[in-house]
Amino acid sequence: KKEPPIFVMFRLLKKVRPDSIELREMNSSVIDGDNEIHFLTGDDSMYRLENNTETFSATGNFNDPSTVGKLNELFDSMFSTATKLAI
Repeated sequence: KKEPPIFVMFRLLKKVRPDSIELREMNSSVIDGDNEIHFLTGDDSMYRLENNTETFSATGNFNDPSTVGKLNELFDSMFSTATKLAI
């Protein structure tokens, strides 16, 4: 099985900056109603919330520190229980 190119990039980055990357596999999904969602935060007030993971439909906001705080807390909670992967 061929390795995804992004893993090659992660390994190269790890060699150059060992403390800059840590890969983990989440043990659960984020569900809102009947839908799995994906999200990212970019700073203290910006987020993107993908509410349809098949069509990549999303909402976002560049000035919502309250929602970003909640998403960051959710991420930290999930990250702390995720399985660490070797790079």
